[in-house]
Amino acid sequence: MQAPQRERSFLKALTEDWTAFFVALDEQNRILELNPAMLEATGYAAAQLAGGDDLQLLCHPEDRKRLEAAFEQMKAQARTVTIEHRILARSGGELIVEWQGRAVREGGGKLEFLFVTGRDVTLDR
Repeated sequence: MQAPQRERSFLKALTEDWTAFFVALDEQNRILELNPAMLEATGYAAAQLAGGDDLQLLCHPEDRKRLEAAFEQMKAQARTVTIEHRILARSGGELIVEWQGRAVREGGGKLEFLFVTGRDVTLDR
């Protein structure tokens, strides 16, 4: 298998088949990409979330300031930031998710996107 094909296959397996949540956000915290596990857990279709503001669409109102501060911390620092907050599912239910995220930058240092991975810890509580 050629290296580019292997890389595509690896990324597909990683983002589509894992039960962890994967989300990429732009500089304004709009959703660029998310994986099937995130869609399944929240009950939304990709078209309902793509391009939307993560803070407004998915984050519990009481957690928004903390999450916004975590996003700003990711943008300002070259390290992984961890946060736990509640996600609002389409059904009206809530999930507690532990996230780890960091900024991904291009060669010149310009922010390309925030990449965050999460795991549902609702049942751990």
